[in-house]
Amino acid sequence: MQNLFFSGENELTATAWIYDTNNSKNVLITLDLTTGARTEIDTKNDYRVVNSLFADAAGNLYCTDSNGIYAVDRTTLEKTELMNYI
Repeated sequence: MQNLFFSGENELTATAWIYDTNNSKNVLITLDLTTGARTEIDTKNDYRVVNSLFADAAGNLYCTDSNGIYAVDRTTLEKTELMNYI
């Protein structure tokens, strides 16, 4: 498990590798700490989401790479560039 953090009131988010006998995948897991409900989204091994995901106090998700900072949609994992370093 990587990038474990609170991503909203009573909500925990993490990225994790899931392994089976033939392959592996990286997923974004969100856990509602009140109800126990769990959502899981395949990151399709997007290295930005896998390695650099973080949240602000309001629960908005962000990631970075060598080019900039991106907002991350929590349902589609679509990234919107917020700042370009180059």
